[in-house]
Amino acid sequence: MPDKVSITYDWVHTGHQPDSVSDLRSAPVSTEMREIIEQLVERDLNWTNIKNIIRLDKKRLGEIFSGDYSKVPHSLRITYEEVYYAMTKVLSKRAYLSPRFDESLERWDLKIAQEEGYWTSKNLSTYPEGMFLFAFMSKWQRSVLYLNGGIACLGSTHRTCVDGADSHCYLYTIVARYQETGKGSPLCWMVTNSDS
Repeated sequence: MPDKVSITYDWVHTGHQPDSVSDLRSAPVSTEMREIIEQLVERDLNWTNIKNIIRLDKKRLGEIFSGDYSKVPHSLRITYEEVYYAMTKVLSKRAYLSPRFDESLERWDLKIAQEEGYWTSKNLSTYPEGMFLFAFMSKWQRSVLYLNGGIACLGSTHRTCVDGADSHCYLYTIVARYQETGKGSPLCWMVTNSDS
């Protein structure tokens, strides 16, 4: 057996150039950038707003185009997909007032009542065994319904969410033509696991 082992180390990167544009494009967004995206989304900014925030001035763009890729800020790695994912997380946090499905809807009952809205529910405690419904409207929607509810349409959106038993739910919306704008105005919503 030999007493010595010789190892040759080749430090050159293969397959990619660490400071190239293609490498920067494929690199993931840092944790810090994800937190910034979530903070912006929490403030109700959307992709268009965030895209405008991360624009570069002409000087910085000139440095990048001249080949100095070290001047490329991490914020340029932010894509629509990252913002969409952050929006989904933020909206889920806002929508679920409790981890338990029925408890979350019961808390929404209280929140809607505190804001002087109207709601009704049926079978929330027994939703795994059968049909449930949860319907709600705000105070202003009720006044619009009285003024504009002569002709209303019912719209249905399938697979809007999943209930606590992992069954798909449907969102039904009552819409009437609002006389002041001439456009459709949602007057009431209902979430249910029944498709009929």
